[in-house]
Amino acid sequence: MSSDRQLAKKFFNTEIRNLRTASKVVVESAAQEFKNAIARQLKANFKASSDSRGFFKAIRVIHLTDKHPDKPPLSIVRLGIRFMHIFQEGGTVNARKSPNLIIRLPDGARLGLPRANFKTWQKIYAKFGSKFKITKVANGFVVLLPYQGKTYAVYKIQQSVKIPKKLSFYEAADKIANQMPQRISKLMDGTL
Repeated sequence: MSSDRQLAKKFFNTEIRNLRTASKVVVESAAQEFKNAIARQLKANFKASSDSRGFFKAIRVIHLTDKHPDKPPLSIVRLGIRFMHIFQEGGTVNARKSPNLIIRLPDGARLGLPRANFKTWQKIYAKFGSKFKITKVANGFVVLLPYQGKTYAVYKIQQSVKIPKKLSFYEAADKIANQMPQRISKLMDGTL
């Protein structure tokens, strides 16, 4: 092999390593940027409360490039919440393990009542049931609780609830993905 070919091979091998490194850096930073974009959307569309902190902290970035160096760079942004798709697409949530959903209303949260499901409802009802007043409404029941001279709607019991689309992860992902080739190029040029 001529020395020119050896130099060319060495040059291209170095460039390929640099390209892989640049690609890895860009993929990992894009994943982090996507995580931050999701977090901003969550904060803009949902209120944080003492019992919803896990919802905001459930986003994880997993970098697989170091575990599989022979594969192309790969990072995964995992939302960690099995029902997150309903906020991305909108839709109807139905009770799965019980005949009805038990939804804590804002006044219930302000009064410090816990979230409820079919299992925990019995404990809540045992504690407050004598004070609760249950009223039929068009699509279910509202649980009222008198407190300090006022009556508050604290829970709603119904078979299903319609959730509007609140988040758009696809738009954030498209925006970040469209910037990746330019970022790799700038990183290779040393201008990033």
